[in-house]
Amino acid sequence: MASNAWWTRLWCGVALLGESACAGAHDEAGASDFGAAARAPAAPSNNAGPKAEVPPAAPTSEEPSARESASATPMDPPAMMAPAVTPPPKVQNVAPTSDWKLMGYDEGSTYFNRAEVKLTKDNVGKLEMAWQANLGGPLYGAPLQVADRIYVAGPNDLRAFDVSNGNVLWTLEQRSYSSLAYVDGTLYLNATGSKVIAVDASTGALKWQRSADDQPVDGYSSVVGAGSRLFVGGSSSAVELGGGHFLGFMAALDRASGDSLWTTYTLSEPATGAGIFSSPSIDSVGGRVFGTTANNRTQPVGGEEQHA
Repeated sequence: MASNAWWTRLWCGVALLGESACAGAHDEAGASDFGAAARAPAAPSNNAGPKAEVPPAAPTSEEPSARESASATPMDPPAMMAPAVTPPPKVQNVAPTSDWKLMGYDEGSTYFNRAEVKLTKDNVGKLEMAWQANLGGPLYGAPLQVADRIYVAGPNDLRAFDVSNGNVLWTLEQRSYSSLAYVDGTLYLNATGSKVIAVDASTGALKWQRSADDQPVDGYSSVVGAGSRLFVGGSSSAVELGGGHFLGFMAALDRASGDSLWTTYTLSEPATGAGIFSSPSIDSVGGRVFGTTANNRTQPVGGEEQHA
């Protein structure tokens, strides 16, 4: 394998129950067996190949810290080999809704609204602007539509709009680079300043804010809610630009309190990089969360690739 690797990775490492599954990588000059598996086309869900099974973690009397969680999760490459074909994420069989509550529409990040029956390829070109709002700068996240409201995370604040006329219903000062997530009347956001926040969707009042990790996180990964948990990736733009040290990660938080449930890192020390900038994708049926990583910025040590 080439020694100067620029990595493209598929990281499918953390189960909803705290299990660790698999990770993959390839570089431009060659690929490991697992890297090739990560790039294999996904099979239809009714004809999927064998699925890697990982036994559930033994219960503990104390919640480990984020760093302890990383060491307690199997991180050696042999324990993370993927099957030849990785099935696509499954989404719980729930009734489709016209509401768009997550960046990717549903917890599986399918970006497919099955309830939409009015827009077609024949009439989409006839759409006209109903109203517009100036949010004061570049937008990085997608707006949400829930019932008669539009929720937007702008460059300087969060805003709720009346869907019929664009009137602002409330604002909350908070910078962000990600999309909001709406679950049961609460908005969640991976904000700047290394924090995840919960906001009352009706009033805009802050419910809680927590740090997903003790590293400086830039907040690009959009939160996804599934059941009683929130899932979010961790990334650092500074590392991607060639400076500093950072371990990419996937974290699970308690949706009600924001307390950390577990954190799994995409790399082992002393490696750096492989941040998760994108929104996670949840397979509720199989009990797994998927995320894609950025580059592993670490040079090989002792002739072997350093990766999780």
